[in-house]
Amino acid sequence: MTDPSLTWPAYLPVGGLVAARCAGILSIAPPLGLPALPVPVRVSAAVTLGVCLTPVVVRTAPVVSASTPGIPYVAQVCSELAVGAAFGFAAATVVWAAMLAGQAIDAALGLQPPDEGTPPVATLYGLAAAILLLSGSGYRWLLSGILGSFRAIPPGHVPRLSSFTAGFSALPGEALVAAVWIAAPALSAIILGDIAAAVATRCAPALAASGLNAATRWIVAVAAICVSLPLLAVHVPHLIESVSRALQALIGT
Repeated sequence: MTDPSLTWPAYLPVGGLVAARCAGILSIAPPLGLPALPVPVRVSAAVTLGVCLTPVVVRTAPVVSASTPGIPYVAQVCSELAVGAAFGFAAATVVWAAMLAGQAIDAALGLQPPDEGTPPVATLYGLAAAILLLSGSGYRWLLSGILGSFRAIPPGHVPRLSSFTAGFSALPGEALVAAVWIAAPALSAIILGDIAAAVATRCAPALAASGLNAATRWIVAVAAICVSLPLLAVHVPHLIESVSRALQALIGT
């Protein structure tokens, strides 16, 4: 165990490693992982979180080493960034699944992203998933997972590659399945609306000039989005459980 009587200057090397892991998490995990947030905000948040967690890590980690023999400090920092990025990736999977569902709906509607940004429906679904993640128990398991990672993988120690493989191999597939289920009602309604409008304009060609097809598509799409958006409340908790299992496999608990 680390001597609790050590002063802050003695904690600085460990604090740098803790801040590096936090930086890896906050660079990807929502909401700080959003591209719109400037880099200085993310760096400040990582440093602040590192300062707050360092005393806890020093007193709870079984082994705290900022100078592991044979491993340069720069390599330890890179390792901490990788571990943090893995945690951030796991948390962001929940939002990415929702955004993938929204992008499928955007593609079906022919919506183009403004200024090469994120399409509107994908943005809406992503924000809704982020709100569900933060308003539920997501922030608790993320914080507990961070602290657990420091106990299982002390700062300066390189984790086993098998832990990463076992923990995250199933996440992309589960996120894809969730995205399909979330987008399915809206996509089905858009397709059925297009078929109905095509049949109507075929039977009455005069309706084609009135813009019935476009109007019907948008009415059906808005109604379908209102119906499918609440499905996030069903699938996001399941994704959180999958992410929790992945994090437990990563930290070896």
